[in-house]
Amino acid sequence: MSRRLHDPYETLHNRPKWGFVIYRCDYRNDESWKAFIDKWSDRVKQWLLHKNASHLVQTLEFTVKEDPAVLDGATVEDVQGLFTTWTTSEEATAEQRAAWDNNVGNSARHYFCIHVDAQSLDGCLRYESLPEDTQRKYIFSNRDPSLGQAAYVNIVEKFQEVIRLPGSSDNGGNNDEEDDEDEDDEVISIKMHMPFVLPDAYIALSKMPNLLQSWAQNCEEDGVCLY
Repeated sequence: MSRRLHDPYETLHNRPKWGFVIYRCDYRNDESWKAFIDKWSDRVKQWLLHKNASHLVQTLEFTVKEDPAVLDGATVEDVQGLFTTWTTSEEATAEQRAAWDNNVGNSARHYFCIHVDAQSLDGCLRYESLPEDTQRKYIFSNRDPSLGQAAYVNIVEKFQEVIRLPGSSDNGGNNDEEDDEDEDDEVISIKMHMPFVLPDAYIALSKMPNLLQSWAQNCEEDGVCLY
């Protein structure tokens, strides 16, 4: 009897939709933004087709949140707050209910989002304009510094409220200070090399949300994580 091969996209099966919510935080040029989203979407779809996962193209969702009055120049902290609020909205609740109806649990979509500001947008557009052989050079550590910073978007984790049990801070009176130090050590976002965000980082975070903290400790010299 042949052994069934592992399906790397198993966690995406049976989901009504998958993909990060994307916060547009730069409004200098609508055409540049559209080019960025179109190129990124096409890149992901072509990869899925190459991997014989065409069925996942139909459920891939690029949900872009746009509001110049609120988001133009917004920081990752601003977006974290907005995204955390969104995860309790009727829209997000309906998405999660639909997933449960399909017998699949929560995914990275409701725990992490994408923040794109002027710097990350410009870097991604520059990257997409490069020849493929030049693009491939960015996936290696210790690459030629003349290549510049790798193209990235910010993956932002939603705010996680720490719940302390009664009596948990009675041990010597120092636990509160230690807990505060632990919270300060945790990061809320990382710069992830854009080609690795979808589907790779999405799948990994759906399985192990704590990976964000590990990735933050292993970024390249330019501050970008290569997954």
